[in-house]
Amino acid sequence: MNLTSILLVSLVINESPSGSSRDLEAKWRREYPVAVKAWDAVMGNFVAEGRFSFHWNEGSTTVIDALTVAALEERKVYIENRMRRLSTNPNENRDAPGVSCQTPEYKFGLKKDRSSGRYLLVNYEKNEEDDEANFNYWYQRYVNNATHYYGRSFLQRMLDPSFSLKSIVSLKRDGEDLVRIEYACDGKYVTEAGHVDLDPNKNWGIRSVDMIATSKKNWPPASFKDEVAYREVTDGRFFPCHMESNEHDSGHPEIYERTITDLDRITLGGATPDLFRLSAYGLPDLPLRPQKRASIFTFQNPVLWLALAATVVCFVALWLLRSRRVLTS
Repeated sequence: MNLTSILLVSLVINESPSGSSRDLEAKWRREYPVAVKAWDAVMGNFVAEGRFSFHWNEGSTTVIDALTVAALEERKVYIENRMRRLSTNPNENRDAPGVSCQTPEYKFGLKKDRSSGRYLLVNYEKNEEDDEANFNYWYQRYVNNATHYYGRSFLQRMLDPSFSLKSIVSLKRDGEDLVRIEYACDGKYVTEAGHVDLDPNKNWGIRSVDMIATSKKNWPPASFKDEVAYREVTDGRFFPCHMESNEHDSGHPEIYERTITDLDRITLGGATPDLFRLSAYGLPDLPLRPQKRASIFTFQNPVLWLALAATVVCFVALWLLRSRRVLTS
């Protein structure tokens, strides 16, 4: 038996369906949305600490030796302390730690001064929904891989009208029972095709992703692979502790994006409101600059229209009184 035959037999054994695929699909469609809500609850209040590295295509690496990520409902923050840029060019090596925080009301960014060790304010402003893309890009890479990948959640893909289920099977991987979903989906910017492995025993968390994204702007297709491992923090409650993502451009065989996240210390329910304030980093809690008071002299202001109407009425009344006096004199 040649190597190809051995691999094919192994693939059939490891990915052979157990039970009816129709029943498995019904189970997945029924349980997965509920599981995502449970994941949202877990990810809604936590503090996680660990390390992160981003491997760039030119050979340099950004390493964060002390990464902290936390969330409290809709408030999220990541703190990048002891950041190092390891480059093939020594002149490009740098230390640029900082804090990025986002709440429903405001967002701020801090940078740590290397000499004094104190945080300096970079930006502090009202949070606009259109400006969340960059923050969410990094936040997802740090902790959101249980339900999200390549810019959005698997549930969003699943509920998209363009979602096409190619196959769903049970498989064994490293002694664990997983569910592999092969799919295609038409996104806003790319068309995806590939598979996602989910772990029903870890609340349907994403274990791996392998898909091809084809751009709608005639750019070369990109391949995306993601691997996620979990730790049971409390009874039946898991949290992603190791995440590795790889992206390749079809025109360049080398990895052009590779990220690795390892979280060693995870505390569920450990976030406090103070963590999302400037005072947590040695700065005064500045009030946001109030919005400029809108001018009353606009056509959308009803008070202006009432004032104009009252003025017209007064002029008409005065004109009538004057006319009556002229007639009676």
